[in-house]
Amino acid sequence: MSTAGSMPPDADDTVDTLREAAATELERFRAKREGASLMPLNYALGALKKAAPPATKRPDGTGWDAAAVETLFNDIGDLIKASEKGDGERALDRGGQVLRTIKEIRSLLRPSPD
Repeated sequence: MSTAGSMPPDADDTVDTLREAAATELERFRAKREGASLMPLNYALGALKKAAPPATKRPDGTGWDAAAVETLFNDIGDLIKASEKGDGERALDRGGQVLRTIKEIRSLLRPSPD
């Protein structure tokens, strides 16, 4: 039900909201750690990917919190990298789904060089 004067959230708000949801899943993973799965985080990143407006559709590329998104991605990457064993195999994200999704989101959110 909508009320007069209420507007749906814009894409920037949606990206930030979904970034916060992914950050929450990362914190839940860190809190549980033993026997925890990255799947809820991967699902949250999938939602963020789906909502991310292509950079080409943003005239000035501003609005969403790019630094917070990049910090989240770096934190996730650091966590996964820290799980590497001596042979280079990762204990987390063995199939590379999470890192692949992050790469895809980055390509959507960053304007391509002309």
